[in-house]
Amino acid sequence: MNYKEKRVQLAVKGISLHQESQMPVIILQSADGKHTLPISIGPFEASAIITQLENIHPPRPLTHDLFSEMLIKHKFKLTSLYIYKAVQDKFYASIQYKHGLKNHNIEVRPSDGIALIIRHGGSIYVNMDILKEKADQNWIFEMDRMSEDFLFLKNNSNEHSFM
Repeated sequence: MNYKEKRVQLAVKGISLHQESQMPVIILQSADGKHTLPISIGPFEASAIITQLENIHPPRPLTHDLFSEMLIKHKFKLTSLYIYKAVQDKFYASIQYKHGLKNHNIEVRPSDGIALIIRHGGSIYVNMDILKEKADQNWIFEMDRMSEDFLFLKNNSNEHSFM
């Protein structure tokens, strides 16, 4: 993995259902709003992401909550998620983290990485080449038109709406 590659910071814009498969798709958007990156995720990861962004606290911790608490307890600090490779519709990512003064990274599925990184206030980045290749301009326009199809949609005012 080359850390000198051009990276673009992304934020979670929403979670929708794929029209054909009815599986969740997380919508990541660049800060300038010009690029939108849809990534298919599983229903459990979608649930973990939505509960965190909506500040919902289930009676018992979800797996991502448990793992996150364990990292905090043992003084690990998740700093960022980097989506560095895409082969067809499969994305590859790593989480960068600190333990003491040492920096580390570990391979992770993007969906699990997003579920964890949002619990730690870290940033999400993507390789610019991937964004250029995989970004879907149609999502930008469809988000405004089809908000009823979203399970979760983050408003521009930094508020979230659970659909």
